[in-house]
Amino acid sequence: EATDAILSQSVRQQSLARDMRYTFKRQVQEWKDTLLRGHNPDDFKKYAANFHQQFKRTQELSAELQSVLADPKVRELNTQFQAAYAEMGRKYDAALATFEANGGRDPYATDTQVRGIDRPPTQTLDEIVKVLTQNYDEKETEIRSTIARQRVETGALLIAGALAALAVALMVVLFARRLSRKLNGIVADLDNASEQTVNSSLTVSSSSQSLAQGNSEQAASLEETT
Repeated sequence: EATDAILSQSVRQQSLARDMRYTFKRQVQEWKDTLLRGHNPDDFKKYAANFHQQFKRTQELSAELQSVLADPKVRELNTQFQAAYAEMGRKYDAALATFEANGGRDPYATDTQVRGIDRPPTQTLDEIVKVLTQNYDEKETEIRSTIARQRVETGALLIAGALAALAVALMVVLFARRLSRKLNGIVADLDNASEQTVNSSLTVSSSSQSLAQGNSEQAASLEETT
């Protein structure tokens, strides 16, 4: 989520800067339309109003961009743009006033008053877009590298876990085998003891039978003697 927020903020900054540049170019086009068609009072009012509208919109975008900028370099560039743009606006307004006063009869002379005045803010605006684009690319590369590194680390942890589980399983198997051998030995000892007990029982039984037979013979002898 933090990664998405960083990239989202960077994208927003780029979007604002590009909108500024687009609006600024529209304003320049409105200026040309004003000079070309401004000889008619109604057309002059329409195109001059469009020109000022684009000017105001560009200033609003610049102020909004300044409020979300964190890079001190870009903030300084935007401050420079705002100053140059305000100066450009004052000179354009003076030229428009002259153009309106002479009834729109000399567009060339009017344009000469502001020739080149839009170059400094244009260059600064292009630099803003360039730096913001570079910042975004650097952040994206850094984030991708971090994600790739985390994936490698996660993979290593999974492999280590699998090896540990395999080692535990092997230990369990070895322990089970040792336990099985011990149990087999105990069972064998019990079998031997049982066999010895049976043999002893048979011996006792045989002795008992011999004793009984002897007693019978003695009884018979006594009977014959009697």
